[in-house]
Amino acid sequence: RDVTGVQTCALPISNQWHGSAFYYLSNYNLNANTWANKHTATITPKNSFTRNIFGGTFGGPIFHDKLFFFADYQGGRYHLAGPANATVLTVKERQGDFSELLQPSLMCLGSDTTAQCNAKLIQLYDATTPGFPAYSNNKIPIGNNPAATYLLAHPELYPLPNQAPQAGSPATNNYRGVQKLRNYGDQMDAKVDWKATAKDNLSVRFTFGNFGQTTVKIGRASCRERV
Repeated sequence: RDVTGVQTCALPISNQWHGSAFYYLSNYNLNANTWANKHTATITPKNSFTRNIFGGTFGGPIFHDKLFFFADYQGGRYHLAGPANATVLTVKERQGDFSELLQPSLMCLGSDTTAQCNAKLIQLYDATTPGFPAYSNNKIPIGNNPAATYLLAHPELYPLPNQAPQAGSPATNNYRGVQKLRNYGDQMDAKVDWKATAKDNLSVRFTFGNFGQTTVKIGRASCRERV
């Protein structure tokens, strides 16, 4: 995983000094809001984010015509935070009642034809019973699943809807919360070449990388990963 988005390669080593440097900046103040943010029931403000990519290369002779070195480094820092939308079960769905998926007033748009509207309605079936019978009015018994019962009984773990859903759905984007994401990465390479004789050459290479991320998903606790 390379969060920098930039790749470097070891250049041929020579008796001359060579070097380079680069820096890339991306900032939310330079961007417009996204199409998706502007097409929710309530317009979602654009998220704040910054991306910094930087690094350089340097190489040359240690001993003329005999010993040479080359090194490169690249680093990346990415931060994203702000409001974001997610889809959670409705109050009825949390009780096993998915009848809203069969209601044209919730599943269809005013511009839909009858055929288009009927195609959007969703009937649920019992896959655990031979013949896969349809659930009557899309009502599913959930009391037999202790994990689901516990999760749905604790909104701090699985939140309740807190905003109107997107048109044409009883649930799409019906929850707004805060998300955070931090990615970082550092990578370096070093190479030493020794020209022992006209026919013998020795090359040694060292590579190091440190990558990780911290995320806070909408309505959930933080999670850290490191490589």
